[in-house]
Amino acid sequence: MNYRLIKHILLLFAIVFFTFGNLIAQSRSDKYLQDARNALSRGDCDAAQIYYDNYTSISGKTSSEIDAAIKKCKDDKKAKPAQPQTPKSPTSKPTANQTGKTNSSGQSGEKPPAANNVTASPTTGTLNGHEWVDLGLPSGTKWATCNVGASSPREYGSYFAWGETKPKSSYTDDNYMYFSDPNVLPASADAATANWGKGWRMPTREEMQELIDKCTWAWMSKGYKVTGPNGNGIFLPAAGYRDGSSLYGAGSYGDYWSSSLTSSDTSNAWYLYFRSGDCYVDYYRRYYGQSVRAVCQSQN
Repeated sequence: MNYRLIKHILLLFAIVFFTFGNLIAQSRSDKYLQDARNALSRGDCDAAQIYYDNYTSISGKTSSEIDAAIKKCKDDKKAKPAQPQTPKSPTSKPTANQTGKTNSSGQSGEKPPAANNVTASPTTGTLNGHEWVDLGLPSGTKWATCNVGASSPREYGSYFAWGETKPKSSYTDDNYMYFSDPNVLPASADAATANWGKGWRMPTREEMQELIDKCTWAWMSKGYKVTGPNGNGIFLPAAGYRDGSSLYGAGSYGDYWSSSLTSSDTSNAWYLYFRSGDCYVDYYRRYYGQSVRAVCQSQN
């Protein structure tokens, strides 16, 4: 047996393995740095800090540019005086402030619909053993009262990568298993349908936007009470999200997958993001572990 040859082969494997590991770490650290920039561009200082901390932990490097930008973002947040809320303009894109969803006391910046001043008859039901609530939305969409994997409204429930139907212990780009690029997830790749059965599904991007635009949002302890035009409501817990084996933002952020893919970059999918004082629909990397709040249509 040529031991010298075996030694050289083992050394070659070690070099290749080390190089490949460094490339993976570099790729992940670059992604975190870009995610920090993206968070800063939308004014989310806390998320930017989390991404930047992940970047420095993996790469062992720092960025004076991102350090300074995060500090400025936090300083601006502290110094910025409260702005009066303005009514929605029919020609302008709605924002969280314009729809009156950012007041921690739950007071809306615009006059609520007349139906909100009337005690509505409970409009609820169950489908496959899971409860839904009719919020009086124009689309007729019924929202579940709990997250998939939870047994009560305030429980966080399970976390899913986009297009995967089972939770797992770690969420990375390397172990992501759904490689199709549908505009909307089919039933076979829909975490709500797979776990709760026929009739339940994940909401589309448009249905999430409707929830923001047509409902009143009031920050409670670690989540939002969302009240529909008919006075009925649901609670969305700030369950955070999972990256790798870690849970980030629990109690502070809510990250809920839609079933809709982004058309400009199929590595991302649309999701509902919220924190105290802010809520909007944005896009995120598909492999992250996020919450799912199921919806169904009219049940007669």
